[in-house]
Amino acid sequence: MIDRISVGSTIHLSLMRVPQTLLVTYKGLVYSGEIIVTDKWDSRLVLPFANGCRFRIVVVRDGNEFDWSGVQENFLVVCVMKGSYQESQSSTVQQLVLNHGNECGRTHRDSRIWKIFWPMDVDTALVAKIFHGDQPALWFERVAGTLLEFNYPYLPVQLELLKEPITDIDAQILIDELFESEETSQTLKAFGPALGLSKAENPSIFDPSDCRVFSLIERELDNDNYSVGWHDLTRKMIWDHGLTNNLANLFILSFVVYKNPQMELMLLPDHDLTFKHGEPFSGDRITSEIIPTIDWGHDLNNTFRLLRYEQPITLSGSIPYVSLVIPEVKKFEFIQHDVIENKIIDEKLTKLKGSLPLAIQTMKSLLDVTGVYTSEHLVESLHNLKILAQARDFSEIYHEARRIFGNPLELSKALNILESAKNIGGYLPELNRMIRFLSRSEVNQTNEPLFIQWNRLKVEVSPGQILSKGWSWREAQKDFSDFKRSYLAFYHRHHKGYQVYLRQMIIETDRYQIRLDLLKQLNWIHRLEDKGYNLDRGLSIVKKNIKICSDGIEGIVPEGSAVCVNCELVLDDKFPSIEMKQLSRELEQILREQVAEVHFLLSNRDLQGRARSGIEKSVMQTLSGELGTLAETLDDEMISYINNLIEGS
Repeated sequence: MIDRISVGSTIHLSLMRVPQTLLVTYKGLVYSGEIIVTDKWDSRLVLPFANGCRFRIVVVRDGNEFDWSGVQENFLVVCVMKGSYQESQSSTVQQLVLNHGNECGRTHRDSRIWKIFWPMDVDTALVAKIFHGDQPALWFERVAGTLLEFNYPYLPVQLELLKEPITDIDAQILIDELFESEETSQTLKAFGPALGLSKAENPSIFDPSDCRVFSLIERELDNDNYSVGWHDLTRKMIWDHGLTNNLANLFILSFVVYKNPQMELMLLPDHDLTFKHGEPFSGDRITSEIIPTIDWGHDLNNTFRLLRYEQPITLSGSIPYVSLVIPEVKKFEFIQHDVIENKIIDEKLTKLKGSLPLAIQTMKSLLDVTGVYTSEHLVESLHNLKILAQARDFSEIYHEARRIFGNPLELSKALNILESAKNIGGYLPELNRMIRFLSRSEVNQTNEPLFIQWNRLKVEVSPGQILSKGWSWREAQKDFSDFKRSYLAFYHRHHKGYQVYLRQMIIETDRYQIRLDLLKQLNWIHRLEDKGYNLDRGLSIVKKNIKICSDGIEGIVPEGSAVCVNCELVLDDKFPSIEMKQLSRELEQILREQVAEVHFLLSNRDLQGRARSGIEKSVMQTLSGELGTLAETLDDEMISYINNLIEGS
């Protein structure tokens, strides 16, 4: 019967005349129905279903017998319950009897008898399968599953490929995602192969070449002379073939997108379709290229009139494209008479031709200023407008715009670019200076407020932002002034401190040079190289880095607006380099080793029987002092003595 039993569903048999929703999963599709509990049968309970309801179960409590022959509805089940009902009592069926071709069951303690009226053959064991357990929600899920199985023994989809049931919400998400060319639909990947909208080997790519539902749509078109009413088609898809509402919509829209020769959906006059950006859709038809641009979160039953093969265009049908070039066509008189004078068309196209050369040159200059070469398609859009401007009537405008731009939104973007290009020529020089400043002012992320400000401004002066409708040059100028003021204050504060720090580093490097010279005098360098040390090279790298930084900041007036090319060294304060730190560690280690060894030799030499010489005493006193004064106190005689001492040892 049904694929799965819901957990936590609640049906109240004491709730009278209020429809209670019941969701049932059958063959992988989730169907929505309703349960109505009433004291007596009412013929109005056979009225057409609404709000996506696919079946109705009516529970008649203590009702009299009624004539089932007067109820001819394939998706209606009537359950007559005779006797009292207590929520807590057991409801296990003990006895089955056959009564007038319908099934009856007697519950525990003979307190209740169920009689089921439905449009299917009798199976005397079925009531026992349905009315057991003490949860009414489960009884009626089993009833609904049996009813769906009777009406839909076969569904036109490969639901054995499903990993989880498809709800109407999933179908709506698929409608929203399916036709987005730049996005991979995870919903299509999950459900596409089962629905026949993609292949199992490539589930996230739209490919309905083997879709079973498409053949059903084509059959309806053939039967109705290559056109079919929307309501008739969706009714057959839903009620005859078992699709849910949104799945039927999904398949029809997919059919229009995929079908060749091309199809079109004719709209009702009072439809409320809008583009995804919120603008109302004008026109009397939807063609394949327009489907990806529409917001489909609407009741489509009140939107479409007809599905048919594409017909010759009329003025009303061309409005989504033509109105972007000639806004007058939206006026009532043109729509009413479905004609527009060639004079109006010529005037608009002549004006379009005249504004394009300067706009193209301005756009190229903008791209040169910003340095964003990936935006060349913007210039290409203007060249495409030049081609469109060669059209002669509204029909040519429609067909050329559709061929060149693909959909009305792309044509609208091109015309927005044209309007923007007319306005930006005057401030290109100042924009150029602004972008140069930003490109030199790399801000480290550790300064979060300044980094955020800098990042936002870079986006604000990008070509895409400049050409958008909401961009304001005055606002960009103000934001740039705020950033520049904050940046320079921060930069110059670091600049002054950095100059002091740099001078200290130069002095420190000179001290390292003195110590290195001392090691050379002590003939220690060759022994250091054997250990892998190269202090000459290390000191050379440090001096080079200091010179680079010094050159970068020397001559800059702190109150000016100049920016250091190496300002990232200023802002993130990572100087001195790793080479200088390594040099410092190695130099200190080697000097300490040298001093320790000489000190050991002098202090342990057997000097019994002879007085210490003055030079030995002087050496001992020097070596016991600070390392920093070593180079200043050792004279040539001491160094020679130490070298002889080391060689003699």
